[in-house]
Amino acid sequence: MVPPIRVEEPSGQRFELALDQFTAGEYFVFRGCGICRRGEFIEVRVPSSWEVENTNEQRARQDLELAERNIRQLQEVSARFSELVGPLPLRFILVYDYGMGGLELCELEDGEFTWRPGYPQHAPAGYQAAEADGRGLQPRGRPCTTQIVVASRAAAA
Repeated sequence: MVPPIRVEEPSGQRFELALDQFTAGEYFVFRGCGICRRGEFIEVRVPSSWEVENTNEQRARQDLELAERNIRQLQEVSARFSELVGPLPLRFILVYDYGMGGLELCELEDGEFTWRPGYPQHAPAGYQAAEADGRGLQPRGRPCTTQIVVASRAAAA
């Protein structure tokens, strides 16, 4: 498998090479999203901006909808990409990358949002999110000051 070409802008020689790779059945990465053809649909793998346990439908949809806007823009400005994709449906899959691999969390296709089995995940029963500095939960990639603490049985009584 050829390493994917990563591009940020839908023009230039590097972008054309990425489309060559796509045409050859490989995937390329546009603005962080992996794009490839999977039989009768186009798969767009979207990196989650949140840790698994902090991902809810609203946060997942934000990531997926941003990716959808980027791909629609790509279709509008690149006649070649639009031609290659044609009428095939787009399936957006939110992926959590844990370093050694990735977990598919949910997908969005034709406006229909579906969780993968086992998701969403939240803090385990008996635990709660405690805000160390009052800022609340932070998305991945930003300093996280949230910690999980065991809820006291005495506090619940």
